[in-house]
Amino acid sequence: MSQARADALAAHLRIGLDVGICHACLGFVCMAIEGGDVRAIARETRRVTRDMWDEGLAEPALAAVRRAGALGVADAEAALVDLESKGGSSIVAQAVVMKLAN
Repeated sequence: MSQARADALAAHLRIGLDVGICHACLGFVCMAIEGGDVRAIARETRRVTRDMWDEGLAEPALAAVRRAGALGVADAEAALVDLESKGGSSIVAQAVVMKLAN
């Protein structure tokens, strides 16, 4: 799945900041976004997504993607495969973190 498709799917997901994630971790991504350095944004997103996934993002993200699939959202099935196989290292998980950071 491409980054653009993952980002488009993440935009459709009903997932918010109240899912038990580490807001301090998300803050690192927010600061990188404010800095505007594309490489720093990607680096911070990759770095914190794995931890956030393990610490509480997994269940709500998987549930949101399953709901999106039931609603017929494009790429939801591919996103679910990506999340289930790669977890916090997946491009979809990173897109979810970016959505939450914006």
